[in-house]
Amino acid sequence: MRRPSRTTETVLLTLLVIALAAGLVVLAMRLASGSPSSPDDDARPTQGSTPGADGSPGGESPSEDPDAGGEDAEAGADVTFTLAAAGDVITYPLMNEEARQADGSYDYWPMIEPVAPYIEGADLALCNLEVPVAPEGEEPQGYPVFAAPEDIVPLVGRAGYDGCSTATNHSVDQHAEGVVRTIEVMEANGLGYAGTARSQEEADVPQMYVLERDGREIRVAHLAATYSTNGIPVSEPYLVDLIDDDNVVDQAEAAREAGADVVVVSMHWGDEYTFAPNDYQREWAERLAESGQVDLVLGSHPHTVQPIETLDGGVDGQGMPVIWSMGNSLASQQPGNSTIMETATGLMTLSTITVPADGPVRVDSVQWMGTVMDSYGDYGLVPLHEAQADPSLTAWDQADIDGRISWLDGIMDDPDSQFDAPPTPTGEPPRVEPRS
Repeated sequence: MRRPSRTTETVLLTLLVIALAAGLVVLAMRLASGSPSSPDDDARPTQGSTPGADGSPGGESPSEDPDAGGEDAEAGADVTFTLAAAGDVITYPLMNEEARQADGSYDYWPMIEPVAPYIEGADLALCNLEVPVAPEGEEPQGYPVFAAPEDIVPLVGRAGYDGCSTATNHSVDQHAEGVVRTIEVMEANGLGYAGTARSQEEADVPQMYVLERDGREIRVAHLAATYSTNGIPVSEPYLVDLIDDDNVVDQAEAAREAGADVVVVSMHWGDEYTFAPNDYQREWAERLAESGQVDLVLGSHPHTVQPIETLDGGVDGQGMPVIWSMGNSLASQQPGNSTIMETATGLMTLSTITVPADGPVRVDSVQWMGTVMDSYGDYGLVPLHEAQADPSLTAWDQADIDGRISWLDGIMDDPDSQFDAPPTPTGEPPRVEPRS
């Protein structure tokens, strides 16, 4: 190797002296500021970062690195919630007589109190309000043209329901005035409503419920439609949604476009006092399943229970559960009806739904619980398994209750899918988004 010349050595020595002098100046400045250098400075986590479990340095703060944990990481978690639904709420005259108070109000609470824990324990609960509220100044009426006391609305809210389907064959029993009054009372009590509206603008907005879970907002759209209005003309098409052409499919698509993670549809359909779906129900359910837009269908109208079935199709081809009919819930048809035992027996259903961080929604299960509406004297909606354990909760004797359970098991044909304990909420109640 060739040795450097003396001139080169002199230049290098001069540069070294300058570098040392600069280093001394920097050190003096650090000492003067009170922040001496430490060999561990680069190994310490910055403010807001999290050290590793073994004491090793953490990375960036959670707000800067989604993979480091914290809220942004939680925002990517799967969310599982429960949805409770039950059959028809109908204010029959005998119920009204028992509920009427001296001041003219109506107290239905003792009738629904036994099932309230099963409703309020779900993350989201939906009822089917079969009848309209009486317009102001009008007296309550019963079959065949209903007008319910407005006290029925705060009752369903007190029991734990977050909203109801209001599209039924009785929606326009009190014409437009009844539709409007029902919605006004629902709104005043903080409840959602699906299937009826006061204007076209309102009809175009799906009823949304928002669940805040694990840093995410899960949006559930509830839609509803009915096969008929019992021959009563509908003065404006927006007043009630009818099962017509692809109306429900179009609404489901619009709900997805509006940001719905989950779409639930209540269908008011079927033949009264029957225990299996008819061709009309199957035709429309298959259309919904083929659309790939609907996650779950809740059926009502027959006043009797019909089984639960998962149809081919559904969201991402995973199948679409259909509860063909939940029968009656808070409703007591007149004694003497040839199907009184059947119409007094209904379903409370509990669906478990998962909204993954990535991928399509899954309906993990649809469970059911039998209920009985005691029709003799002190009305009350009681879980069948509780009545079996203590027949004194109803006017039925042990043999009646045992026979009713056996009969219901035969119709549902899936006794292993029953639940018999109230669910526990996974978080705060849902936010009911206004439609107007």
